[in-house]
Amino acid sequence: MELPREAILLEEELYLCYASTFLKLITRIDDDFNTVAIFAHNPGITDFANYLTEEIRIDNVPTAGVFAISADTEKWEDFDRAAKKFLFFDYPKSEEAV
Repeated sequence: MELPREAILLEEELYLCYASTFLKLITRIDDDFNTVAIFAHNPGITDFANYLTEEIRIDNVPTAGVFAISADTEKWEDFDRAAKKFLFFDYPKSEEAV
């Protein structure tokens, strides 16, 4: 991704965590960032993806899967209350993105 090392934050709390942990960490993101990618393990990442929107439900975010949304907010601290829109769900072995 050609990002500088300081742009990547390692958060051990994301290992085998609950959706609430994702939300807690998201509220701490610097508002200078308007796009973030969060990498984590199951079952937490699948639970969090399903928490984010009612438009789509998935059984599993597989390895290297991407579940993308947009959130209507200017501040990360307001992320949980912000209106969210499902953008796409894709993964390496999928035949067609959702």
